[in-house]
Amino acid sequence: MKQVQLLRSFDSALSVLLREAQRYERELLLTQGTERYVLKSIRNRICEAAMGLQFSKYVGEAYGKKAALTDIDCVLYVKGRVTAIFEMKRRREDFRKYIMANARQFFILRKFARMFDVPLIYLYRIEEFQGDSYRILEVDPEEYVKVIELGNGHARDHYAVWDVHRSQLLTGEQFVEFLRGLR
Repeated sequence: MKQVQLLRSFDSALSVLLREAQRYERELLLTQGTERYVLKSIRNRICEAAMGLQFSKYVGEAYGKKAALTDIDCVLYVKGRVTAIFEMKRRREDFRKYIMANARQFFILRKFARMFDVPLIYLYRIEEFQGDSYRILEVDPEEYVKVIELGNGHARDHYAVWDVHRSQLLTGEQFVEFLRGLR
């Protein structure tokens, strides 16, 4: 019963995404210039999200819980070399004591950061503050990271944890300076 319910919710989520992509497709025919570019971007993101859901379903069918999927949000490439790997998130409120990230995703991203000998940077857009505000956590791929288990039942998961004091709260201008400092 749960499997059937899960498939229905998956299929309905997928159809909503695809319907939204079609709506943006119609709008594209009526717009030009910057608006067209923005709508095209939104449509592409929606289609990518739908494809990601479908891919995740297929991987689940092929491997069950033996596989983990994650994406790399951003690879910064400057002057012919990878400079940093970013995981980008959005939060309504800033962190108070600890920054937590999904541990499985963290370990996968850390492997890539190690391969390129670059930092893994968690970039959180904080909406609590007015203007551009970003919480930046720069993680050395070789450092020890504490992992805790939280949640109940199917929502139980492992999280990598850092003290919030390890991070920086930056404005948009300060973030640009931070990026310039990456080598």
